[in-house]
Amino acid sequence: MMFERAEIFREANERVAGPPGLLAAIIGITSEMLAAAQANEWESVTTDEVRRRALLDQCFAEPVKPEYSEVFAEALAVLLHMNEELTELLRFAKGDLLKSMELKSVNTGSSQTPSRSIGHYLDVKEAE
Repeated sequence: MMFERAEIFREANERVAGPPGLLAAIIGITSEMLAAAQANEWESVTTDEVRRRALLDQCFAEPVKPEYSEVFAEALAVLLHMNEELTELLRFAKGDLLKSMELKSVNTGSSQTPSRSIGHYLDVKEAE
């Protein structure tokens, strides 16, 4: 239901100038990011995130006009939900990477514990 509303908003506003058009583009990029994350294409997710942040900066450079407030609130709720899904996919990918590195360490007889060093790095990155 929520993604249907996002798609309706995107289609209705993708050719509109100003903040509604920018927000429609942001929703489109976020959808692409989700698809790339589901396909484990993290470079694409990273590239899209750079584009998305630039559009977010443009979209919210000025206060939202009152006539857009309701539609923006709904669109932002959808974006937050999509971001939660992206975050969850990222957590799974990080977990898979840690398991893979631990298995590699066990198979090669390495005395290093990659999970400890990566875990610390991930904790630091999440705290930022």
